[in-house]
Amino acid sequence: MSGQQAKPLFYSKIEPLESNRHKNWTCRKSDRISWLSRQNVIPLTVDEFRIVQHQYPIVFSADRDPVPLALMGLRPGCNDFVDVEGNVLADTYVPAYARRYPFILSKIHVGNELALCVDPTSDLVGEAAGGAPLFAEGAPTQVCRDALSFCEEFERAGARTREFVAELVKSDLLVAGRTTVRGTDSQMQTFTGFQIVDETKLKQLKPFTLGKWATRGLLQHIYSHIFSLDLMTKVTGRRVLDTKRPS
Repeated sequence: MSGQQAKPLFYSKIEPLESNRHKNWTCRKSDRISWLSRQNVIPLTVDEFRIVQHQYPIVFSADRDPVPLALMGLRPGCNDFVDVEGNVLADTYVPAYARRYPFILSKIHVGNELALCVDPTSDLVGEAAGGAPLFAEGAPTQVCRDALSFCEEFERAGARTREFVAELVKSDLLVAGRTTVRGTDSQMQTFTGFQIVDETKLKQLKPFTLGKWATRGLLQHIYSHIFSLDLMTKVTGRRVLDTKRPS
């Protein structure tokens, strides 16, 4: 997610917030999270595992540098908890990664410190957004300060998450995952492309390692992930295999 890499998920463009350039900009809130409706996997931080484990499966990406993901649908482009208009199913937890949009902390140039940025293409911000001002008399308003605070906490949680995943990779605990479900046509379909913790390998870890992880709170993250996998049927039991749903 650095300057020369592909833009982060959801963001079409990123530019730093500046009091002069954006002095007349406002930010409005919306009950509809349209940017989430066509994403079936959303990055998570370990801080969210405890609540997410009761809502939908937590898996890990199959990348070289794995990332924890909220599995909100099995079919790419189809979120089973958010409809195509962005309406979120009642009592559904929305990951912090999605809630921070359209704001983000980013390095504008290599070597620079992180700065509060925004996606100017979002209809939530701009001179005609119709919301609360981001700046007043050249200074950030509470809206702007709250966005900065949220993004800063997200970055700290991200650092804790990277440390956690690094331990899993170091101990070779992640293995390819797969789930098989029955579709609306009664045909069995298998979904892959994600990783999970290998419980057999977990049980074989040395007591010293397990004790260290327990002290650091890492074991509770692992078991939140493992317990959440029981929710695979909750995801597959929704609209994931409904061929009539818009794609």
